Amino acid sequence: MKVISIGTDRKIFEDESAVRLRAISYGALAEEVHMIVFSKRKNGQTGERVVIAPNVFAYPTNSFSKLTYIFDAVRIGKKIADIILQNNEEHVLVTAQDPFECGYVAGKVAEYAGVKAKLHLQIHTDFLNPYFSRSSLLNRMRVYYSKRLLPEAHGIRVVSERIATSLAKSGIILACGPSVLPIFVDIKKMQNAQILPDADLRSRYPQFNFRILMASRLSSEKDFMTAVRAVRESVMHYKKTGLIIVGDGPEKETILRRAREAGIEGHVFIEPWAGRETLLSYYKTAHLFLSTSLYEGYGMSMVEAVATGLPVVATDAGIASGLLVGTKNVTTVCPVKGVKCLFDKIRWFVEDLEFRRRFPVEVTTRLPDFSYADEADYLSRYKADWERCFVETDTDNVDASLKNEDKK
Repeated sequence: MKVISIGTDRKIFEDESAVRLRAISYGALAEEVHMIVFSKRKNGQTGERVVIAPNVFAYPTNSFSKLTYIFDAVRIGKKIADIILQNNEEHVLVTAQDPFECGYVAGKVAEYAGVKAKLHLQIHTDFLNPYFSRSSLLNRMRVYYSKRLLPEAHGIRVVSERIATSLAKSGIILACGPSVLPIFVDIKKMQNAQILPDADLRSRYPQFNFRILMASRLSSEKDFMTAVRAVRESVMHYKKTGLIIVGDGPEKETILRRAREAGIEGHVFIEPWAGRETLLSYYKTAHLFLSTSLYEGYGMSMVEAVATGLPVVATDAGIASGLLVGTKNVTTVCPVKGVKCLFDKIRWFVEDLEFRRRFPVEVTTRLPDFSYADEADYLSRYKADWERCFVETDTDNVDASLKNEDKK
């Protein structure tokens, strides 16, 4: 099996990045892996192909603008397919990191490659959540297109039961049921991470005796406005509460403006992304992790926080409702935009030191249900999900042949 993958993460072109290391591990699952990545010419990638490993190759689209990403990716994908299909015995899997723009490219490349190619789609976000469509016209177009594309897929991988349930309720007729394969998180690395002297929130923000941490892209679906309102309530009752947000994105200035308007500008700080090791140190020196997303497909930051022993309060998005449940069904999950509920949950951890210590220990026992701790097992299941595209199709063909024989 040879794989053509369509994605958007340009970190694959960075030496020693987590994305590149993950791509190398995928090389052990197939004869060849060709990864096409949406990229502008100004992003600095040169040439048509980057050798990641002996059998893993990355191709920047080197597009003039975002408007030409999909056309350039389709062109590159067809060239790769031509080379692979020179040998008529080759089977080609075309996989996309989303059922939207990447899915469009994968669909066109698979169609071009013909019967030897199978289409595999991955879904990392709960795109059927109403908040996803409401956020932009582009997202509404994405939902419309994905509903047309998904029935054509020979395999669908989703990262959580929430997405699988959304698909089941959608009425979309699929050729195959989705497989639930969560994102791999190195739990042991999280647990064994060391506190870095220059990334210790206790010394960086000594004015606070209760430090709330958030970490994500600063975008509208993360609903930082609800976080600011919940923290404002906390500051009114507990003066030395602080919110530290780690990330970059278009909502940065809006968040800071809303904090000023709420009268808590001295209690809200935004730290730029400074690498995984720094974030792990932040997890270990905060008192609470907060997530206020409108929708999530998964929620890796929640898993990481729990793995490091940090309590989590979150809105009901991604895996939150399944993960954040302690003994006697005590939960720290709130409705989306539930400011009062979020403040009430925060209050638990401020006032009850024993609960603050005990709850993350209880929740840690749930981690195996939402992440793979063993990378070899994860990769084995990843490969099986690829192979399923060919096995199920072959079975369908046999069933069709039997029906034809019956007609005779």
